[in-house]
Amino acid sequence: MKIIREKFPNVSLMLQELHANKETSESFSIESGEFDAAWIEAVDGAIGDIKLIFVYGFSQGIGLSDIIEKYPDRLIIVYEPDESSFLHAVHQYDLSPVLEWPKIIWFSLGEDQLNMLFYNICTYMDGELAFVALRQYLNDSFDSLKEVKSKFLEYQFTFESNRLTMNFFGEDWVRNPLNQLHVTVNQPSVIDLNLPYQGATAVIVASGPSLNGDIEWLKKMKDHALIISAGSNIQALLNYGLTPHLTTILDGSPINEKVFSVPGALEPPLLFSLSAYYGISDMKKENMIYAVFQNDLVSRYVLDLDATYPYFYSTPTVSGTAIQAAISLGAKRIVLMGQDLSFQNGQFYASGVKHADQDELESQVQNARFKVKNVFGEENDTTPAFKLMKDSLESVISVFSEVEFLNATRGGARIEGAKWMDPERVYELIKEESIPQDAILKVVRELSEKSKNTQAEKVGALENRITLLTEELLIVKGTLFDIKKKIGKIREFARTKPKKAWDALANIELAWRDIVNRPWFEAVFLTLNPKSIHDFDRLLPSASLEQDIIKKVDLIHEHLGSLVSLMSDEIPRVMDMIEESMNRIKNETNKLPQ
Repeated sequence: MKIIREKFPNVSLMLQELHANKETSESFSIESGEFDAAWIEAVDGAIGDIKLIFVYGFSQGIGLSDIIEKYPDRLIIVYEPDESSFLHAVHQYDLSPVLEWPKIIWFSLGEDQLNMLFYNICTYMDGELAFVALRQYLNDSFDSLKEVKSKFLEYQFTFESNRLTMNFFGEDWVRNPLNQLHVTVNQPSVIDLNLPYQGATAVIVASGPSLNGDIEWLKKMKDHALIISAGSNIQALLNYGLTPHLTTILDGSPINEKVFSVPGALEPPLLFSLSAYYGISDMKKENMIYAVFQNDLVSRYVLDLDATYPYFYSTPTVSGTAIQAAISLGAKRIVLMGQDLSFQNGQFYASGVKHADQDELESQVQNARFKVKNVFGEENDTTPAFKLMKDSLESVISVFSEVEFLNATRGGARIEGAKWMDPERVYELIKEESIPQDAILKVVRELSEKSKNTQAEKVGALENRITLLTEELLIVKGTLFDIKKKIGKIREFARTKPKKAWDALANIELAWRDIVNRPWFEAVFLTLNPKSIHDFDRLLPSASLEQDIIKKVDLIHEHLGSLVSLMSDEIPRVMDMIEESMNRIKNETNKLPQ
């Protein structure tokens, strides 16, 4: 259990719940101790050279051990559909040698954890996935295995569709961090917080319609817990006359201007990611805390942050940001309210949320084709986007196993890892705790005052990094021009002077390698055009192996040629963004005491 708690906290929570409910399996399969050569041969045919293996079933870990022995270099994901069977195995066998294997990167238990597993695969893994099943599942549950694979492919399609949508906002992911670098000079980071409310309860409030019925309970909780508003929820809270201790934003688009234009929306302290829409920090100006997301490559480069920095996990829902904010403040119990992630009584949002197009919202409610289990075991209508948000929340919850999560969203979607508890009981649980109204405001102001000692140093570091980036972009602009000229000639060389074509390709490869190996390449070009870069990366292996010079040159001409043209066109726009960022930093410098 110690291994499971440390490596797979989501499995640990499930086992604790099963044990508490005294749930055991009346029938479970026992794996044979004999080596199954025929099964391993079938597995080998399914895996081949694929580096990521999805194993359906665990049982007593014998078959999984055989897979590990045959493929010690592969990454393995395990899904055991039968929770009580695994609980029995934990009680009866020493599973430590299997569970300790470092290349088992995820383990999910039961159908409720399946989508969370899919979310992790789609978010963090790149490449083909091999599906294999233990022998007894092939015999007894082959249809279930096919269904799981089908569900994954459908999930992956939805996930990739969302990722393609994000590709259109690449410029925002560069502009927003650059335009907010000056904020890092005089406003604290989440890493400066030092857990000021260690052991507190935090309530993360989203905009779901359930909030309408439970707002009075939330008001009662305000003196006893940190109330953290997630994104557009600030409109709903203000509509009911409730000002949270902290607001959070995630979205990188100008729609936030509409959200925070409501009177009073900018009054509470604000926690924002540097990749969020910069217009809100421009409006707010003070009493802010910033965070850096793991996938914010621009901030990571310009602020010179390494792998040890405590980044926030990026999620498609701002509630994920709010949860991490609460943990940074020291919360050890997190209560979720308004996290419906589905529709109740034909409503999309709680009352007071008015930034979205009402006709579009009504259309989504009426045309909802998907279902999700709610906290009462019934089903609510939902959308693929809401399901993705739910999965991402469950993924975040699984990371913070030391925190107690309660789901007090009445009638909302069931959230794995967050136990359902109605708001009345939550209030009884926390009513002896005490949180002042200015709890976070006081902390932010104290930290801002302390930051004055290092403002000049921060400004100097930022100016140096941005100046260096400007100089490097000018160099790369020239290199791209040279590559483009060479690519324009190699087709003719391939057909008339093959040796010259091979030499030209070698020079192009060296020049391209010089560009992609620069430490800021991903921060700029991968952020601007993730799809174009990933598409070219997928092509590279086949282009490298191609020995026919004409075919090889045609591939490089078509794919690298278009990518180089795209990058060349982007550099002037990036330079304009950098200039604006530098002007903002200089304006901040002028405010510093001389």
